[in-house]
Amino acid sequence: MAADSVLTPQEIERAALVRAAAELIGYRALAEKLDIGERTIYALAAGKRRCRESLLADVRTELIAHRQRVGALVRIIADHLGTEA
Repeated sequence: MAADSVLTPQEIERAALVRAAAELIGYRALAEKLDIGERTIYALAAGKRRCRESLLADVRTELIAHRQRVGALVRIIADHLGTEA
């Protein structure tokens, strides 16, 4: 994208979703899971590259999987500590 181009609200929302996923999962880990370069993740998160709908669907899938993994870990830790999650 050109430096002077203006992002649409949808592009801003997509970049924010990629950024949130990368912050939660990790930029390198997300890049590996999506089989793309880490620099591409940084560019997508910064809104410097447009995010295809198919890639956005993959990001959402990874966020859901991450949420499930974290939830499972919280339950394991809570069980170990004898408290409710």
